[in-house]
Amino acid sequence: MCVAAANQIIRRTNAHNNWRKDHHTEPVYFDRKRLQKVLYLCQLAWMADNPIDQPLLTDDFEAWEKGPVIPLVYQLFSVYQDGNMEPIDENGHTPLNDDQKKFVNRIVDYTINIETQKIIDFTHEENGPWVKVYEENNPKVIPRESIYNYIQDRKNRAAFVNFLATGEAE
Repeated sequence: MCVAAANQIIRRTNAHNNWRKDHHTEPVYFDRKRLQKVLYLCQLAWMADNPIDQPLLTDDFEAWEKGPVIPLVYQLFSVYQDGNMEPIDENGHTPLNDDQKKFVNRIVDYTINIETQKIIDFTHEENGPWVKVYEENNPKVIPRESIYNYIQDRKNRAAFVNFLATGEAE
């Protein structure tokens, strides 16, 4: 499902960027790093309102230097180095249903004006799931339970909602 979610993020971001170009506005620089972080924010937001056994993405995130990464997405989208991304073939990958697509679109809409570095900084939050497992040069799986427990905490959820609304971490 991670490939379908990545493709949906790319489609929505490209739609925003096409609108921006048509209106003589600077497009959002969109690379693999941003894709990974928006995927993570989608998972975080989904887990805020869904049971732990019903995640949006069934693939595990790993704690890499620049934040949470799904290795399969990193590998499959590695051909995109220049800030322009296109959806890839989804054959053999689990598709998103219409509600999941709408959900991903909302997260892209919330984050479209947030600088990538601010998103990275948010994923590196002091008590966040990434920080708890990150070790330099030693990618480790971020346990789904850690992501779930983090977003179920009322203070963390409020900080996340604030971040999506303002682009600023508390």
